[in-house]
Amino acid sequence: MHEAEKYLRENQAGSVFVRYRGNKRRLFITSCGEVCMVRKGDEYRGEPFSDWEGVSKIYIHDSETLIQRKLVRLYRREARKAPFTNSFIRLCLQADTGKSLYENGITTGNWNEGGIISLASIAKVAPLAVEAFVSAFKQSVPHISWRFPFLGYECFLEVTVSGQGEATGQLTLEYKGYFYYYRLINDKNFISYDID
Repeated sequence: MHEAEKYLRENQAGSVFVRYRGNKRRLFITSCGEVCMVRKGDEYRGEPFSDWEGVSKIYIHDSETLIQRKLVRLYRREARKAPFTNSFIRLCLQADTGKSLYENGITTGNWNEGGIISLASIAKVAPLAVEAFVSAFKQSVPHISWRFPFLGYECFLEVTVSGQGEATGQLTLEYKGYFYYYRLINDKNFISYDID
């Protein structure tokens, strides 16, 4: 059995990338237990594969490394949508996918990395708080909202302004003495960065 097939079958991996005849290609196992190679230009469909002699390399990554890479890409993708800039946005845009969010200085390495809460969902329960927050953020004026209930948490919105006049938005959720902090990453979403 080839090493790539062995990896797929033993690790219950959804797929694995290989170097096949000079190109990087993805192999996967069907529900019937057949190894297939994803067709070029397709993401999900493939053809049965058996030419193991054409495989010259297997790309096996630690699952934790893959998760961190996906999270770094998520933060970068969301930060690119921002019509404003501040130190948090710049950190996200300059993040190295070879490092974790913690190593990039974006989060504190909490279990909730990648959690997103939209302003629209908050506006459904606290429209006046969101309206005041958005207005203060656009004007770069410090602001702290009143507390309001949201998804079983006590929440408030905050705008802080740096010495350079750059506004940073924050959502704080509190539940039984635990605090979950989210930063405004674009004009529509907050993203998790710390737990206390």
